[in-house]
Amino acid sequence: MVRGLKSRGEVMGSIVKQGMVVVFLSLVALLGVVRAAVDEKSPILATVGEESVTLQDFAKRYPALVSWFGMGAKPEAVQNTLEQMILGRLLGNEARQSGLENQPEIQAQINELLTRAYLKSKLPPDKVRVEEGEGQSYYEQNLERFRIPSKVRIAHILVGSEAEAQAIRQTVQDDQEAFARLARERSLDLASAQQGGDLGWVIAMRLTPGLAEAAMALAPGQLSEVIKTAFGYHLVKLEESPPPEYQPYADVQQQIEQELVKIKRYAVMRSLQQELWAKYNVVIHQDVLQTVVQGSAGSGEGGGEPPQVVSVPSQQPAGQGPQPRLQLLSAVYDLGRIPAETITHTSLVTNSGDAELTISRVHTDCNCVKASISPTHLLPGQTGQLTITYDPNYFKEDGQTRKGIFLESNDAQEPRQFIALFAEIVRGQMAHEQR
Repeated sequence: MVRGLKSRGEVMGSIVKQGMVVVFLSLVALLGVVRAAVDEKSPILATVGEESVTLQDFAKRYPALVSWFGMGAKPEAVQNTLEQMILGRLLGNEARQSGLENQPEIQAQINELLTRAYLKSKLPPDKVRVEEGEGQSYYEQNLERFRIPSKVRIAHILVGSEAEAQAIRQTVQDDQEAFARLARERSLDLASAQQGGDLGWVIAMRLTPGLAEAAMALAPGQLSEVIKTAFGYHLVKLEESPPPEYQPYADVQQQIEQELVKIKRYAVMRSLQQELWAKYNVVIHQDVLQTVVQGSAGSGEGGGEPPQVVSVPSQQPAGQGPQPRLQLLSAVYDLGRIPAETITHTSLVTNSGDAELTISRVHTDCNCVKASISPTHLLPGQTGQLTITYDPNYFKEDGQTRKGIFLESNDAQEPRQFIALFAEIVRGQMAHEQR
């Protein structure tokens, strides 16, 4: 046979196939079904035994495709889709005849599908829609939830014994002016001691446990009781506490509306549950449930042994013995308003564990910040110094900045800790004020 010429069979097959497609589309066009509702006399597109597959069936399953009839739909693509639809029906029939639908896992999937469909019918958009003004009202009634973590300015005196701390506290109570002097003379935190104990502005919640609670409970000018932490014994004085600030409604509006939708959905679900509980007389046998949860039901007469208490393991890895623990005095530092000069800030870290702590790496997310800890090996209870150098000249413009310091160590609980560093660069403003 000459290359390029088709056999008579191939030609006839091609003609038949094209003819089927033409007949199919002609039927669609002639009966005026393109993008229109189909009545009871819907054209029969295929038959499966005694069952018919009508255009109406096809349109219900593939409305988007039918909308393109007469507007660019390709005959081959339509026929392939029809064949897939028929194949799906046949596979479903075969599955039912094989008894597959009676298997427990299949029944569970069917039940889940039915449950979702029923819930969707019971939760139409109008039942869970957030009306105008609802979000603002919720925001005002729950304002404390949107409170920005408060910054406070505190000072502290750190000493090595409770007796010394109590003696200093008594002296300060008699003479408030003595706090700064005693901080310079007695505090083990040498960096803040030079500032009369002043730690500057900190986020109270991010201070080491003990100091955090005291900072949030004190009134401006008030002195705390003696506080014991991993660093030693502290006296804390609250210097300043500005009025609380809150996230603007515009910033949390989407979050609030999503929460209100959840609340509305929950209310509908609770109502539906109560309705079904009453309809089907649901009774929860609390006594049996409690017995099963606390111990094996039917364990014999006399109640058997009381249930064992399962203790929650500590975060310390099992079988590894003593562990080091890196403790920060604060995980957030606010350097305040700074001009063009490089500044240095120091703070404390300690090993509150019972094994030697090794700080393997200290690094930052910006060349504008340098940080180091000395010493890098801390015995249990030993304190080290964190030194932070901040150079505002890396920034072209004034304004608020937020940078990070990362500490990596052999602390098994937190091998990588993060310190947030805030500052406001005010070079232009400072120059203006000086003039």
